[in-house]
Amino acid sequence: MVEQAQQVSVVVIQIVGLAKSTEQQGSQTVANGFNEFIAQLDDMGEKWDVERLDCFGNRYIAACGLTEPRLDHVKRAVDFAQQALNLVKGVNQKYNLGLNLRIGIHTGAVTAAVIGQKKFRFDLWGEPLNIASQLEQQAQINTIRATQAVCDRVQDLFSFEPDKSIILEDKRILPTWVLGQAGMRDSIGEPSFGLSFDNQDSPNTHTKKDNG
Repeated sequence: MVEQAQQVSVVVIQIVGLAKSTEQQGSQTVANGFNEFIAQLDDMGEKWDVERLDCFGNRYIAACGLTEPRLDHVKRAVDFAQQALNLVKGVNQKYNLGLNLRIGIHTGAVTAAVIGQKKFRFDLWGEPLNIASQLEQQAQINTIRATQAVCDRVQDLFSFEPDKSIILEDKRILPTWVLGQAGMRDSIGEPSFGLSFDNQDSPNTHTKKDNG
């Protein structure tokens, strides 16, 4: 079964410094710190309806608005990214590590499906994932890089600064923005409630297709 969602925000996080930290502190210490950080991201995502889609190697991919449509899916994604930067600082202090993050965020329509016959996994594809991944790869250490679509939705809530444009695979030029230091708030507050869509009112029309 395939589902299409029109309003989803995708967050791609690259964890930098695992190899160097392993050389300095040993594999067991890094494994403990890494596992704790991923568990903290999962717990925070569960609280804020930001779902982990995948975690492999040094990348963590999550989305908001996919299975639970949210009017504030972009804000939740940015808040999640900010808190990830705060969480990695705590893990670094506790385990004496030097982990850093590169984060990319884009929003738009995606397609999701359960893939596999014996071993199943939930997979996602579409422009939001592709572009968020490209943003993450080109982001500076410990910054959140976002698209114009993200900035337009939450520019009244966060302080964005213009960044270099990126060239997509289809040769389109895409303006990007970085969440400025003024936007890195010490206190983000609790997630918003009452902002989910009723099934009948949701513009995030989930179109289900039966592959079988």
